[in-house]
Amino acid sequence: MDIATMNHGVPETIERLIAEKGMKKCIVAERAGMSAQMLTDIFANRRLLKMCDIVSLAKALGCTPNDLFGLKEKP
Repeated sequence: MDIATMNHGVPETIERLIAEKGMKKCIVAERAGMSAQMLTDIFANRRLLKMCDIVSLAKALGCTPNDLFGLKEKP
């Protein structure tokens, strides 16, 4: 199984959210406690997303980890 498959489309969702919110990738990376290069590697599927990455990126984007996976919360 390759990294892109294991990341389950989350990098694409993160990129979309960054664009929708009008944020800069380097600012999101900084807020998530990672380097801009680490975030670039995630987008290019050169880095496997870990749970700690998902949580910190969700906080940096002001959303939940479920949002990054495209999951809806039950009412």
